[in-house]
Amino acid sequence: MTTAGQLFGESPLLHELDRAVHDLEVRYAEEIAKRRRDIEAPGVKRYQVDLLGPCPELNPKTIFVRFALQPTVLNLANSYMGMYARLSFFNVWHNLPTQGEPCNAQLWHRDLDDHKIFKLFLYFTDVTERDGPLVYAPGTHTGGRIRRDPEAFREEGTTARRSSDEQMSCVVPRDKWITAVGPKGTVILVDTSGYHKGGLVRGQDRILYTCMFTSQAAQLRRKYFERTGPVPVGLDREVTFALGGSL
Repeated sequence: MTTAGQLFGESPLLHELDRAVHDLEVRYAEEIAKRRRDIEAPGVKRYQVDLLGPCPELNPKTIFVRFALQPTVLNLANSYMGMYARLSFFNVWHNLPTQGEPCNAQLWHRDLDDHKIFKLFLYFTDVTERDGPLVYAPGTHTGGRIRRDPEAFREEGTTARRSSDEQMSCVVPRDKWITAVGPKGTVILVDTSGYHKGGLVRGQDRILYTCMFTSQAAQLRRKYFERTGPVPVGLDREVTFALGGSL
């Protein structure tokens, strides 16, 4: 965990992303209000609005892609992965308060996109323990010291396997969990092949930007965005590869 100021300094990309997230909030204010009214109705992830849609366009000109592919982020991703990595996911999430029981990603789970995963979260709101922070069980990632899985259950109507706090605490004690609280501008870098949960908001709305990097092989299994055309020429080789091009 760090801050946007410490990681990016006075990067103009950070200010551009902040303005773009604000514009999304304005553009989808009506949809957010409607979802808020229907928050307790049955449905998968009604508590979360994906402001870039379920499958955004992989357009290298947008700030949402350019922010992920700036050298600071891409170098960290490549270093952690130990290879040139692909940009596999990006979006802006608006999480709404709910009084219902935890469901979906609010329960403990691990991402199955790859053996190792590099994911970035950037908070655009202050996030306390009541505002749906990311909670992580350290050591449960691929190659971590904890090789035991918690007991799990299959959510009704889905194929997803989730674990409760009680089940997770039998593997990693609660006092070892990392709860990523912090003010607007908090940055979390995490391997989500490890057990984690988030988005259970009981207080104020949570807004964040996120992007994910995986290996080339992992992209063949699942697609999170639509391509708008071929990879532009003349880019750095790391960026070209991250966008799906060849080295």
